[in-house]
Amino acid sequence: MTLDASGKLLVGSISSPSSSQVQLLLNSSSVNGGFQLNYGAGTGGGVITAANGAGMIFYTYTGAIGSESYTDRMRIDSSGNLLVGTTSTLNSSKMGYQFDGNAGYRGLFSNNSTGGAATHMGFYTSGTSYGSISSSTTGTGFNTTSDYRLKNTIAPMTGALAKVASLKPCTYKWNVDNSDGQGFIAHELQEVVAGCVTGEKDAVDAEGKPIYQGIDTSFLVATLTAAIQEQQALITSLTARITALEST
Repeated sequence: MTLDASGKLLVGSISSPSSSQVQLLLNSSSVNGGFQLNYGAGTGGGVITAANGAGMIFYTYTGAIGSESYTDRMRIDSSGNLLVGTTSTLNSSKMGYQFDGNAGYRGLFSNNSTGGAATHMGFYTSGTSYGSISSSTTGTGFNTTSDYRLKNTIAPMTGALAKVASLKPCTYKWNVDNSDGQGFIAHELQEVVAGCVTGEKDAVDAEGKPIYQGIDTSFLVATLTAAIQEQQALITSLTARITALEST
């Protein structure tokens, strides 16, 4: 360790200091092969550098020093990808994370592409995409994977009018601020179109606190579309019968 004549503190094998007031070099005899911590470099203040394209890894460890066990928690790889709980990216995402053993990946929120759509966030289970958030110069899409190659036993929907007749749209006030709302009650909707609702009625956690149900009304679109088609078929049939009666 050296405190040179100009007042710079140099730790490690650094013989030619930069403009930094403090430089720390670890695990190498040259800046090109090691890790460098600078303070006061340029106008940016502090600089942390993993030289020679090595990337940076953040570990946690357990056990006594000398026999500890390290776990890779987060890293910035040599390509500039930020990875949390995982060591590799997927589909050229710039950010990746892994939660509870299930890998998921997400990309940049900003769209710097010169044209077309860009995916900002992707949702994956076991490496397979099941949805994304994307945008273009004209809008943002919240996408659920729906490719025909993922489906079988495809058939036209029937009985949609009866389902719509069973729906119970309502108005209500929110407990939190007594403001007005309109929509559906989750467990009532679940009885008619189960795919629109997550969770179970009256569910609680281990401490007895409510686990609230959620609704995604976008999954009602197919039912409502089929109901309109069924209704239009009835209208067309009735119109034809009236026309026939009027012409006699």
